[in-house]
Amino acid sequence: GHTVICIGARSSGTDIAKELHGVAKQVIVADKACQCQKDVYGDNTLLHAPPITRLEPDGTIVFDDGSTILPNQHNEKALVDIISCIGFEYSFPFFSKEIIATKNRSVKPLYLHMFHLEFADSLFFLGIPHSVVPFPLMQVQALLAAAVICDRVQLPDFDQRLQAVAEYEASLSRPKDAH
Repeated sequence: GHTVICIGARSSGTDIAKELHGVAKQVIVADKACQCQKDVYGDNTLLHAPPITRLEPDGTIVFDDGSTILPNQHNEKALVDIISCIGFEYSFPFFSKEIIATKNRSVKPLYLHMFHLEFADSLFFLGIPHSVVPFPLMQVQALLAAAVICDRVQLPDFDQRLQAVAEYEASLSRPKDAH
């Protein structure tokens, strides 16, 4: 019986919205790229909406296009749940910063977004790339890691890996797009 607002329209927000659709009374995906509310299925159960501008003290939710969700008319708490789906930051607190550095949504130093540059045959990071279909990617990464561990695949030597990482990083227009 609740309305659920998912803030963020990338993988997390849309996946959560799809899971909630049909369970919640209404699901709204607030997307910074959206200019005005759109009814996805024509039945007012799934809306694509602009970002939330503000939450009023009385419980009213105001969107960038001026549309609102009003609190319950009986002066009760509005039955609206908000889920923040605005991304994540990488964190590996169990490694020293000399081994793995995380900054600007990137993990360094990684060769092919997966192999530690220095310990390429023994330290792997699966699932680092974002904006992908994660499970098939991780399956392929796991197969590649297993092939490296079993010596069925040889990675380039350290200098070649270092050069490949440097070239890739130089090609990026925005550091946050590293993965």
